[in-house]
Amino acid sequence: EASSRDMKQELGELSSEKEKLRHLVQGQDDAIRELRSAEEALSEELLQAEASQAVVRAWGADAESLRRDLAESRQLSAEQSAEMQQLRSEIASERAARATQHKSDVDSLKAKLVADAARMGQTHRAELSRLREQLEQ
Repeated sequence: EASSRDMKQELGELSSEKEKLRHLVQGQDDAIRELRSAEEALSEELLQAEASQAVVRAWGADAESLRRDLAESRQLSAEQSAEMQQLRSEIASERAARATQHKSDVDSLKAKLVADAARMGQTHRAELSRLREQLEQ
């Protein structure tokens, strides 16, 4: 009877130990499921972070490209501005040269007209004098 009672007590203890182990295994299974779920969430977050990082790198490359384009545009604008200033200067010089030449041509024509008028005046006076002499004779 004592042996039976000892065995019953031992069976009870084993049963209790078995229940404790079952609870521990269940807790470990739950913990493993939670860890896997957390791992999946972290993996998803990592993928999103990598995608975001790729977008940021692409934006950075676009921004750098835009900076280069802007610098090139400014350089071209400065060059074009310098070219326009050079053309304006050349046009002003050409206009001044033409105006000077025109004035010189006009002055030359005036001098020629004055000289021609003086010659014609002398010729007419000489002709008038000759005609008077003929009339007087």
